[in-house]
Order: sequence, then C-alpha cells, then structure tokens
Amino acid sequence: MRAQRLGNLQTVGLRGLAGKAISDKEFARRLYGGSACEEADLRQVAARIRGRDYPRSDLVSVLRTQNESWGCAPETRKALRRLEEGALCVMTGQQAGILTGPLYTVYKALSAVAWARTLEELLGEPVVPVFWIAGDDHDYEEVARVAFPARTGFQHHLELPRSLVSGAPSARVAELRFIAEIAKWTDETVSLLPGGPGRDSVVGAIREAFTPGATPVDAFARLMVSWLGRHGIIFVNPADRRFKALLQPLFSRCSSDPVGFREAFVEQSSYVRAEGYVPQIVAAPEATLLFWDDESGNRRRVDFTPTQGFFWRESATVHTIPEFKRIASASPERISPNAAFRPVSGDSVFPTLVHVMGPGEIAYMAQVRALYDKARVPMPLVAARAGFTVVPQEIENWLQSRSLSIEEALQPLDVWRHTLAEREKCRGLGGRISETRRALDETYEKLEHEVRNALPGMDTAVLSARIKTQGLVNKLEAKLDQGFRRRVRETMPELERISSFVFPGGVPQERVYSAAPFVARYGEAFFADLLSQIRPFDPVHTCMWAESFGLDDLPVS
Repeated sequence: MRAQRLGNLQTVGLRGLAGKAISDKEFARRLYGGSACEEADLRQVAARIRGRDYPRSDLVSVLRTQNESWGCAPETRKALRRLEEGALCVMTGQQAGILTGPLYTVYKALSAVAWARTLEELLGEPVVPVFWIAGDDHDYEEVARVAFPARTGFQHHLELPRSLVSGAPSARVAELRFIAEIAKWTDETVSLLPGGPGRDSVVGAIREAFTPGATPVDAFARLMVSWLGRHGIIFVNPADRRFKALLQPLFSRCSSDPVGFREAFVEQSSYVRAEGYVPQIVAAPEATLLFWDDESGNRRRVDFTPTQGFFWRESATVHTIPEFKRIASASPERISPNAAFRPVSGDSVFPTLVHVMGPGEIAYMAQVRALYDKARVPMPLVAARAGFTVVPQEIENWLQSRSLSIEEALQPLDVWRHTLAEREKCRGLGGRISETRRALDETYEKLEHEVRNALPGMDTAVLSARIKTQGLVNKLEAKLDQGFRRRVRETMPELERISSFVFPGGVPQERVYSAAPFVARYGEAFFADLLSQIRPFDPVHTCMWAESFGLDDLPVS
C-alpha cells in the first residue's frame, strides 16, 4: 500500500483534552505527570518502575497458560521470557468485540508494537507490547456489533445475537459462552468476506475462534493472535481466576479505604475542570471503584457509605469493611475494576512505561492519576494510537477524475455535499456573482451622486432601484446555487457509496469496520504495511492507498 500522511486531522479525534495532552508537553507534565514524547520523562517513569517489585514469575506463568491456549507465536513466547527477566511494558487494550471489533482495535495493538520497539531502542533496555482484553465488562451490546464494507460500497451490519451465548443477563463478557448454533452465524459471516489472498486464512481463523463452548474473549484473542502474534504481543485476559489473585492486594487496599479513593478521584476531577475541561468520567456519589459478581453471575456495581457499609443492587446484604475484604480475598475472581480503576489494576502487576490509548481514554487518564497515587502504583505516560483510512483503487480513481482530495471525503456526507456544490459554483462561475454585485454597486453610487446634483430629492428612487436590483441578484444566485446542488445530487449514489466506505455514518472508517474483510482482501501484509507507517512520536492520521476492494460500478468520468 502507498501511504499519505494527512496530519492531525479532526478525524483522528485528537482535540480537546486528549489533543492538549499529546501536543503540549508542559500541560502533560502538569496533569499527567509527564509526556511520552520526552526522553527525560520516560526515564523518570522507568526509574520508578525499577524501584518497585512486580510479581513477574507468577504473572508470566498465568500469561503463558493463556497465550498458549490461544495458539501464541514464538515471538510471544520470547516476549514472555523477556518480561519475566525484567522487561518494561507498553500497554494497550480494548473490549473483546466480535471479529476483534472496529479497525482501531488492531491499530492500537500495532501502535503498541511500534512504541515498544521505539522505546527499546531509545532507552537501551527491553520493552514488550501487552494487549489487555477487557473481558470484565458486562455491556454485551457494546461488543456484539460491527460492520463489513459491502461490494456495493455500503455496509453489512453484523450482530452476534445474545441468544447465541449462554450466561446471566449482566454477566461479564468473559463468562459468556457460545452455544452450538454459533456455527450457522459463522457460516453467514464468512460468506460476506470479499475475495483476496487472505480470505481462506481469515475464514479458517474465524471458524476456529467461534466454536461452541468458547467465550467471546477466547474468540477475540484467537483472531488477534492469528493476525498479530508474529509481532510478539502478549495478550492478557484479566478475568482469569489466577490473574485476579494477583490483583487481590490492590483490591484489598481499595476496599480498606473506599471513601479515600473516591475523594481522591473527585479532587483530581476538579483539577481537570480548573484546566477548562469537562471530566470524562462522572462517578455516582456512593460508587466505589469495584464491581462484584453476585450469586447469579450478574456483575453489580459495589457501593459504599460510611453509615451502611458495602452493598450492591438487588441484594439485601450489607458488609462492613472487614467483611467485604474477607469475601473479596476469598473470591477475587468475582471482583472487577470499573473503567477508571482498570488501568491502575493492570499497572499494579505489569511494569508499564507507556499506555497507548484512544482520545477518550487519554482524556479520562487525567482523572485517574490520583488513583495511581492513592494505590501507590507508578503511573505510565499516555500516548495516542495511530489512525488510518484505507482507500481502495476504485475510490482513488473516482476522486482523481473529479480533482478531489481524500481530506474532502473525510467529513460527514451532508458537509461534503455542500463543499462540493460550493466548489462546482466556484469552478463554473469563479467570482462572477461578486464581481457583478461590485459593478452594480459602483454604477448605482455614481448614478445616485449625479441624480442628487441634477434632481435633488430623486436620489431615493435610485436607492429603491438599487435595493430591488440587489434582490434580483440574490434571487439569481439562489437559483444558480440550486443548479449546482442539483448537479452534485446527480453524483449522490457515488458520493454515498464512497462516504460509506471512508467515513461511514459520519464517523471515521476505523470506528465502524472490522479488520476481517481488509485482511481477507489484502492478506496479512495489510498489517505489515500499517505497522511500517506508525511513528510513535508523531501520531498523524495516515491514508493508505490500496489495491481494489472489488467495489461494483464506481464510474470514472
């Protein structure tokens, strides 16, 4: 693929608090404790990590079992050995979306690989990439949908119905399991894949991942390992009982002082407001940082008040601090962190130097900083994932035939349509309307001056005629605008199909489409091409000009 770096476009989402955190090093130091783009800050965090003990042997034992069960590559085995021997980590992660979820999931993973390689060279010590599969989440609807681009240029919306997985209604995704009927869904899904050098491999990987009895986390991990394992990424399922046991000391600390942790988070959120930003996470007054699996397997938010103690919805039982610590210690697998406490949990056992994140995650990490301090866990520096838009040959040809740029296409369809109509108007008329107005104004000004001298009092008639003439020009311009909009509407089928591919539904392609059809079409070299374009210290959005995607009937005129 041919790459074109587009710069920090709005499509990347690096605006607001996230954009400030990445672009302003002093701001990053003030609110996040440092900048991932500054070597001095990186070395300072690395020194804090080296001054702390991590359960490396126990951790790697759990990770080795997990990754071997997903068919890990030799490169991952090597990364596990390096982690056990003292390597630092670059962490990223995402929920266990079906078919690995949107494209930005693999962009995160590849960004972590690029950051690990860059930091290892910069610091002169081993750094390995780690991917946290957020299987503790219980919002099934959020992970059960994704889309494929169709040959027509529009979208196939895919959903894994809740009826195809067993488990409690609000169970963590890691606790759900596919039932036998998953095979039919798999057959229908692979039939939507485009042809290409990677299709057979993708079909095989999907069939192997989505088998009866497997969990959505297993399916996600197997696909990611199949596609990206050769880059040495370590995948982790934090819902694992053995892994949760490693988090038990942190959970105990949080349970011992629920009010203190909550107040620290609220205070840090006030610092974010003082900087002029709206906090990304707003916590309920009684909420703790933890969730608990109840007896029926449903995940419940754990609340706490000094007068009541610990409690959760749909349970009449209230626990004191010592009681809750005892049950949490006995069953750590039933505890899971909330969104704010999740990164702290991971970094309490992983020696994480840098977190590679999306814009929303970068924004809420400004609030999470206080939780790191309270938990006595070194906070990593935050970095932005890479962003890409894949544009196949047939769309490139169409854009070139009309002298359009990809930047123009990376906007909502109604905005793009208006932009093109204005462009057609400018191309067809130039500045003729404005020139006509100026010429008429100059003529009427001269006439008004002469009439005022020759026939005093009649200049008002000239002014009236001038106003009427201006009104006629305005009507003419409106009619011409309608004509140019009509001309653009004639190309609407093509515009809609192109927009649906590169900016579907008014959002970036990377937030909608699964990687599966792109791997099928272009083969696993697709990932190598992406990885080669990631510049960790320069997170620009990149357009990847690709071979045909097989879109039907995109005329070139």
